[in-house]
Amino acid sequence: MTNRVSTKFQYDSSLNRIHTAYQRMFNAQQSVVTGKKQDLVVNDPGGASFIVRASTLKTSVEQYQKNLRSAEQTLKQSESVYTEMKTMLQEAYGLALQSANTTLDQTGHNAMAKQVETMMTRLVDLGNTQSASGDYIFAGKKIDTKPYSVTGAGIVYSGDAGQRVVESGPGSTLSITVGDSATFSQAYQALNDMKNHLLSGNISLLGGQSVGDLQKSMDATKLLVGDIGARMQQVQEQNNQHQRRVDDLTQRISDVEDVDMAEAISEYQLAQTVYQAALQTTSIMDRMSLMDFMR
Repeated sequence: MTNRVSTKFQYDSSLNRIHTAYQRMFNAQQSVVTGKKQDLVVNDPGGASFIVRASTLKTSVEQYQKNLRSAEQTLKQSESVYTEMKTMLQEAYGLALQSANTTLDQTGHNAMAKQVETMMTRLVDLGNTQSASGDYIFAGKKIDTKPYSVTGAGIVYSGDAGQRVVESGPGSTLSITVGDSATFSQAYQALNDMKNHLLSGNISLLGGQSVGDLQKSMDATKLLVGDIGARMQQVQEQNNQHQRRVDDLTQRISDVEDVDMAEAISEYQLAQTVYQAALQTTSIMDRMSLMDFMR
């Protein structure tokens, strides 16, 4: 009876050793495969807690970066619109000077009026520019509303004066709304007046009112392009700061959870040896127990 109890105890102990050795080998193998330490919560509670906090912070910083990328796309699109608008106004300004300072018949003025009318149509299209996601970027906060339309009374704005902002950092925001409805409305009105002066052959107003109004719109557009450049610089600087923070957090997390691969491989090989030894020991004990039973 005593011998049977002793044999059962030895057998259970052998199974426990096999289980422990296998678990060690499995964890070592996982460390080699994943490059990460296993069972951090048990083996390094402080490190595991740090990883949770650092990973949460890293996710927040990466969200700021995502917001800034979105802001940069909108600002670049706005810059492209205002740059084209400025070029178009410069062309109209040149036509106004040409018509005021050269002898053109009404046929020539009518041809110029057609050119200006095409510019007016293009200006409205620019004011209704949409982002890749379909948002109207010059509609204020009413991003689903087409902001500009033309009626018999002229150009009509259907957006609002709201400022679109993105969260660019802890407690900080960045406005991605550049300009307001007056930017497009005044430029459109200047072009419309110029067209009417051309159709009526009013050289005096072309050289006075139209040239002056177009100059004001060009100056306003130029300022907006400069404003966008300043905001894009701010976006770049903030994004660089966030990237440095992300890199730092990534490294610190890695220092805690990543294994030294040479040590991990050595540990895996040792764990294999221990596991194989546990199996062999149990196999020998099984044979000895069987012989004892046969006796």
